[in-house]
Amino acid sequence: MKKKIVSIGLSALLIILISACTKSPRELSMDEVQEFLQKISDSPMGLMIQADNADIRSELEKKGRYRIFLKNPNFSFNTKVYKHLNLPFPEFELPIEMEELVFLYGPTKGYCEILSASGVNFSLDLKEIVQKLEIKEEKKKEIEQIPEINLSFNYGNIAFENYDLSPLLDTKSQSFIELLPQLLATNQPKSVSVDDINFEFNMVLAEGKYMMTSSLKNAKSLMTLAPESLTAFIKQEESGSVFSQLLEDGSSPLEIKYGLENLEISLRMPKGNIEASLENLDVAEYIKPTSEKDAFRFGFDLDIGGLNITGLENKEVETFTDLIKMNLNFSIDGLSPDFFEGYIDIIKSAQSLSASKDPAQQQQMGMKGLALLGSLMQSKPVISLSLSPFEHKLGKIEAEGKFHFNRMGPPVGKATVRMFNVEEIGQKLKEEQLFPPEEIDFVLAKIKEIFEIDQSGDGVLTFEIKEEDKANFYLNGKPHSFGGAKK
Repeated sequence: MKKKIVSIGLSALLIILISACTKSPRELSMDEVQEFLQKISDSPMGLMIQADNADIRSELEKKGRYRIFLKNPNFSFNTKVYKHLNLPFPEFELPIEMEELVFLYGPTKGYCEILSASGVNFSLDLKEIVQKLEIKEEKKKEIEQIPEINLSFNYGNIAFENYDLSPLLDTKSQSFIELLPQLLATNQPKSVSVDDINFEFNMVLAEGKYMMTSSLKNAKSLMTLAPESLTAFIKQEESGSVFSQLLEDGSSPLEIKYGLENLEISLRMPKGNIEASLENLDVAEYIKPTSEKDAFRFGFDLDIGGLNITGLENKEVETFTDLIKMNLNFSIDGLSPDFFEGYIDIIKSAQSLSASKDPAQQQQMGMKGLALLGSLMQSKPVISLSLSPFEHKLGKIEAEGKFHFNRMGPPVGKATVRMFNVEEIGQKLKEEQLFPPEEIDFVLAKIKEIFEIDQSGDGVLTFEIKEEDKANFYLNGKPHSFGGAKK
């Protein structure tokens, strides 16, 4: 019995020892963390990250992966990476201060993900940056006359999601151009949320100092980008086959969403101050295949709430910028891969010819623009627009329209605009006392002449071009020739 107990005890001890040997340690060694930071700094992304051992902490997140906390790291970004994109941008190193930077690191499988950064701030001297550009001798005097312009940025907290940076850890034989598509391909979509953003702009001119400050409660973004489309652009490759393949696969070349909450802007000038506020702004842009996978749809959505500007010298402009809510949706259906190939080709050419004064090259750019327009018409695009609502302190408007282009001739389609309670809009204009009452009455009379006023007092205008009568357009069902005369 005694031997059996001893045997069981030894077996249990052996299991514990084996488990201890195979189990991941609770934290990484300082050498392992420093090696990790060096790998990122050695990558072709232009990043440099350093931290003292006393400012490094790591803890086991899950098997084989560790959360690394860097307190007050030495972080910088070098703009030399932009040279690979043929962008006319000066090379300089931008130091970025941070209170804390957090990574998730799996040393065994070479996994790296950035999780968050807090207390981030940096500043830019725009005149100093411009002076680092390769400038022609005759332009140097103009550069010297540029005023002192300083920008500073501060971010309370930045949270990253799906920002897998693993390709940075193994980049010995890779260039920035080869690395960037790999970073985009990992764990899409990628999202960023930023809290407590502050921005300051200072410019000194002869008449005095200009200063703009802004604060933002939250900003967020969500991005999905097909690496193939980016590669075609930055490598100067033919892009038509890339977009054709994306269309065949039903993949989206681009989807971006971003938004802002509670933006406050203050502009201090020698002759007065301007204050502006915005409750929310949401923007979405996308290029998606149609359900039939025979063409792409480009879309742009804009949602604005609570825009207000005060302090403007022109009180009319100040009044008309007092926006309660606006929702805009715009899309173009039927875009071919050839159209995007031509579009990217024009952007590439514009970059290479931006400093050229050769008339032949400029003419070539013009020809490419015409070819792109021809490609657009060949696609027979369908353009849709919706403004629902446009709600202002003076009143509310809604509009929607859809037009089909069929190569030559005017597009066929219909658009409707509704102006809610026309009389009330006129009354509010008079209360603002921006214009003489007789001018407002004249405008209201013109609106009633063009719009049909329904039983609820709304003004309705319908614009239409019919398939069977492309020589004319119709306003509220009445035909008009494009030459201007009524039929």
